[in-house]
Amino acid sequence: LIRSDNVYGTPEEDAFRRDFTVNGLFYDPIADRIIDFVDGLPDIRSRTLRTIGDPDIRFQEDPVRILRAIRFVAKLGFSIEPQTLHFMRVHRERIRLSAPRRVLDETWKLLLCGASANAVALARELGVLQLLAPEIAPSFEDERIHGILMSLLNSFDSEPPENLHLAPVVLAPILLYGLSETLWDKLKAPWMQRVECFEEMTPRLNFLLQRYGFSKMDRALVREMLFLVLRLGHPQTPEPVPPRVRARELFGPALRLWKWVWMSRGMPDNLVSNAAEMILESAPPRKKRPRRRRKPNKTTAHTEGSP
Repeated sequence: LIRSDNVYGTPEEDAFRRDFTVNGLFYDPIADRIIDFVDGLPDIRSRTLRTIGDPDIRFQEDPVRILRAIRFVAKLGFSIEPQTLHFMRVHRERIRLSAPRRVLDETWKLLLCGASANAVALARELGVLQLLAPEIAPSFEDERIHGILMSLLNSFDSEPPENLHLAPVVLAPILLYGLSETLWDKLKAPWMQRVECFEEMTPRLNFLLQRYGFSKMDRALVREMLFLVLRLGHPQTPEPVPPRVRARELFGPALRLWKWVWMSRGMPDNLVSNAAEMILESAPPRKKRPRRRRKPNKTTAHTEGSP
């Protein structure tokens, strides 16, 4: 393991301390030229990811490099050099030995790199997903749910939230879809049955969100977004939502998630779109109940003529 790496050196020494050849280039702004000590340019041209030095040693030094490799490949569409790929598989279990905070941070970078579908598919293929998220990985083994999950991840990559802070909040219900599918199945049920289903699911949801690094505030945002989903109902019986609810910051992401899920489940696109339009219509105003005249209190009422 690397025990002392905070030492100044030459640019060449710095380059060889980096992980992958494509990440070891320097630029000289005065001479306007790229300085390549590690043969990174040929790998960029061939779109190949390769470790700097022996991959057997480099992945043992820092197993988190395996997650970085997955992110680069997923985001850039590179292939992995055979020896590098081999030792990623050999040393994947060593990820458990890394600092949990580093693993968590690198995992979220991987998921939010704009290519989460590719990243998750590669992590699953390498056996890394099972290490990072043992509660979620089984959902990807179910052929039907796997198709829904990959469709949702592709939708998320294509249309991420405008507010970047909300990206993990939107992604969480997608990753946990396999564990919360009963909630979506209940959206055609009466309101109280939906609420009961949500309340039954909440403790498990909170536990997993906390385990995956969500703050107390972000856990509350995920719960609020799913509760908004309850308000939307089923595409075959859409329910108009009052303006005060539509004004919430999470309403837009919740409606987008709602549309993604139903389309991923095979609901016709036009049916979902029409239902979304109906949801966005103003809810009818509540009928005002006639005011009931209060009867005078017997203990304070005065008879006519009393002082």
